[in-house]
Amino acid sequence: MPAAPTVIEVLDSSPDVDVTGVAHYRTGFSLSHTGQPGAGYDLNITCDDGSGFTIERESIDTPSATQLLEHRFSCPDRLDANTSYEMSVETKISNENFKGLALFTSGSTTPGLNVLAQTQSSREEIESLFDNYITGGLVDELDLPPLLEQLLISVIIDLASSEWQNLANPEVAYGTTVQRVEYTSISPDGKEATNLSGLIAFPNDLDAIERDQVILLNHATGSTPSEFNTSDAWFIIAQLFAGRGYLVITPDNYGRGSTVDSPETYLLAGSTGANTVDLVQRVLEDESYNAYYLSEVSPAPIIIIGYSQGGHSAIASWLEIIHHHEASLLVDAVYAGGAPFDLYRTFRGVLQTVNNTCGGDGFCNLVDPDVLITFASDRILPGFIAYTDTRVELSDLIDGENLQPAFVEGFLSDNTDFNNLRALLQLNSFTNISNPSAVFAGTVANLYHSPYDRLVPVDNTLTLADTLGGNAIHHNGQCDSGGFRLIFETTDKVGVIHTLCGLDTLDAVFAELR
Repeated sequence: MPAAPTVIEVLDSSPDVDVTGVAHYRTGFSLSHTGQPGAGYDLNITCDDGSGFTIERESIDTPSATQLLEHRFSCPDRLDANTSYEMSVETKISNENFKGLALFTSGSTTPGLNVLAQTQSSREEIESLFDNYITGGLVDELDLPPLLEQLLISVIIDLASSEWQNLANPEVAYGTTVQRVEYTSISPDGKEATNLSGLIAFPNDLDAIERDQVILLNHATGSTPSEFNTSDAWFIIAQLFAGRGYLVITPDNYGRGSTVDSPETYLLAGSTGANTVDLVQRVLEDESYNAYYLSEVSPAPIIIIGYSQGGHSAIASWLEIIHHHEASLLVDAVYAGGAPFDLYRTFRGVLQTVNNTCGGDGFCNLVDPDVLITFASDRILPGFIAYTDTRVELSDLIDGENLQPAFVEGFLSDNTDFNNLRALLQLNSFTNISNPSAVFAGTVANLYHSPYDRLVPVDNTLTLADTLGGNAIHHNGQCDSGGFRLIFETTDKVGVIHTLCGLDTLDAVFAELR
C-alpha cells in the first residue's frame, strides 16, 4: 500500500480551511504555500469544469523556501448552495508525494444590491467641486503648520491652474446621480457577507451617450466614498467621471463604510480584489444600470483606476478579473500609482529605518519613521493579524505607538517566529511575481509615482514596471515638475508630495478618458 502523501502546509487560502457558509455565488478561490522552484503541481477543485492557475513569487529572507506559490482556482458557474467542496494541490519531489488540501462548505445567501441613499448634483455643482476641494478639503488633509500652509498654498493653487486643468475645468456634460449601496460579497474568511458598502455614480440624463466602458475606482487610504463627503477626493472624482457620461463603481474597502466595526483588509490583495469585483458584478447584474453603459457588449470592458492604497487595490482587482471573471469582464486599461506594490520591502524599509540599517536602500531612503510606524502599526498589521495566520499577536509587534524592539530586530534577522508574516507580506506584493507574462496577459498597466514621494517609495513603481515589462507604461515624467521639486525642497512633511501626485495622476487619467 503506497504511503500517504506528505502534507503541504497551507500558508493562506480563500476561503479559510474548513469554513462553513462560504459564499456560493463565488467563482474564484485560492490556496498558497511555500515551495522550491522546478516542481510541477496538479491542481483540482471539485466543481464542474473547475480549473487552476499558479502565480509564482520569488521569496526572500525566508531561507527554508525560495518560492511562494499562489494557486488560483476558478469555477465557471456559481457553486451549488449548501454543498461541500475541496481544492487541492499535489506534487512529487525526489520521489516523494506531497498534497495540500482545503475543504469548505457553501452557504445559500442570494447575491444582491440595495440602494441606501441617493443624491443628485447639477453640472454647475460638479464643476465647482474640485476648486472647493483645493482650497478646503485638500488643505485640511495636508495638515500643514500655519506658516508652511501660507507658503505652499499659492504653489498648490498654481499647480491646480497650470497642471490640473482637466480636474479644475472638467467641462462635465451631465449632472449626476450618486448612490450609497450595500451589496453581497465575502468576509475575509470567505463566508457570505451581505453588508459591504460602496458608491455608484452615473449621469442623470437618460439620453446621455452610453460609454462602452465602466470605471472601477479604487479609493486611497482614509477615504470612504459612500459617505458622500465633499472633502473626499474620491467622491469628487467619481462625480467628475460620471459627469462625463461614465458609470462609475467605487467600493469601500472592507473595514470601512458599513463594515467599519471590523479591522480593515488594508493591502490584503486577495480579499480586496474579490470584494471590489463583487460590487462590479452586482451592479452589472442589475438591469436598472443598463442605460448607463453598452450593456449588450460582453464581456463588459472595465477601466480600473487607483492611487496609493487604491493603486494596490487596482492591481489586485486586475488579477481577480483576469483569473476568475474573464467570461463576463474584460480589463480594458489599468491606471495605478503611488502604491506599495512591493508591500514586503516597503514594510521592511520602515523597520530598517527604525533600526538604523537602511544603508541607502531605495525602500527606506526617504522614510520618516515617526509617520510610517503608524502606517505599519495602525493600518497594515491589524488586518494581517486578524485575517491571516501570521502566528504572532499584535502585542508581540506593537508597544503603544511604537514597534516592539524585539520584533524589529527579529524581523530583520533570521528569527523564524516571523517567517509567516514575512511570507504573507510577500504574498500580497506584486513586484516579486516570477511568471508575469502569464499572470498579467492581455492588458497594459499605466503606472505613476513621484520620485519625491516620502510616504510610499518610488522604488515600488520602478520595480513593478520592471516586473511587468511590456505590460506596463511607466509615466515617469508625471509628478516631476518644478512645482513638485519646489515643494519637496520646501518641506519634508510626509504625505504632501504623495497626495499632490495623486491629483496629478487623476488629472492625467481624466484627460485621457474624457
